[in-house]
Amino acid sequence: MTETDSGGAKRMSGKSWALTAVILTIAIAVGSFSACNRLGGPGALTGDEPPIRVRNGSIELKLLTTIYDWGEDPPNDQKNWTPRSGPKGKNEYELFIHVSDVNSCRGGTHKEDAKTIVLVYGTAAADVQTISIKATGNHTRVKSSEKLTPNGKLLEYSVARGFIKRITVDDDIFCEFNEKDDKLRLVLVEP
Repeated sequence: MTETDSGGAKRMSGKSWALTAVILTIAIAVGSFSACNRLGGPGALTGDEPPIRVRNGSIELKLLTTIYDWGEDPPNDQKNWTPRSGPKGKNEYELFIHVSDVNSCRGGTHKEDAKTIVLVYGTAAADVQTISIKATGNHTRVKSSEKLTPNGKLLEYSVARGFIKRITVDDDIFCEFNEKDDKLRLVLVEP
């Protein structure tokens, strides 16, 4: 589609420019998506360490990536873990929390500069497991009081009738629960 201007020169019409812009936008989007996939999916966009998700009111720490798994940290006792990935860009996380009842989280549901997140897991009668997720030395370190079961991108722990009872962020109690919250989700990303 060309037009002829008043001087007799031929040029592209407005419709041709619009079509060219649409094609370039699609090509850039496809190229960006393809590059992210090769680098490990959306987790690669937040730094070299993938985001971590905790879900279902149970202890399920999942790396949101297509290429990295959990690796044991010394002393290799299934209580110390780190993602097998490159370093974090910062020694902190941006934390997002989704709960059934926001009143459970007096500390709020978002924190931009969290350094240590502690999950207390147990039953209505007792605390059973404590897990600390800490950004230190530009890496994530997970330390638990009881052994965690690895399954690729997932670290798990459960007991009958167990649930996450408390979430502490940088020594402040953020959320408290009296029963399992099936909608509970925590996502940690680099800020």
